[in-house]
Amino acid sequence: PQTALSVLTHFRNVRKTNSGQYKLLSPFFLTCSAKSLAFEPMAYFLSDASYTLGRILKRKEQSRSAELFWRKAENANLSEAGAKKFFAFSKERTLAFVKEIDEWLEAHSRRDATSSKQGKSRRVGLGVFSILSGLEELQPKKSRAR
Repeated sequence: PQTALSVLTHFRNVRKTNSGQYKLLSPFFLTCSAKSLAFEPMAYFLSDASYTLGRILKRKEQSRSAELFWRKAENANLSEAGAKKFFAFSKERTLAFVKEIDEWLEAHSRRDATSSKQGKSRRVGLGVFSILSGLEELQPKKSRAR
């Protein structure tokens, strides 16, 4: 528990209050700070995305498996103010949507995982990520020490 708490604190997902308790700062797991990146969530995302894309590309027309999908919405012509508005809007809507998805998955989860009558368990889910080009241009350049 202490290790998990230190990770949550490091990435500013929680903070310790004056009373010694912890306050949730983010309703989702922030995975990066100014100087570090939480590797596991990124690796899981990349693995899942690669696997899904591979299944989509290999799928035959008459595939009997569930229809996997990869969709995106983007615009390459927004101002910085427009991008900020987009991120505020999309964050609010995405968090509400993912919460609804999580509640649906929980409501439909098998209660008895040992039951062989119900067949093999499947891992399903939905991942969402944001895109922002030109971040390198916005970062101040560090002077190089010689």
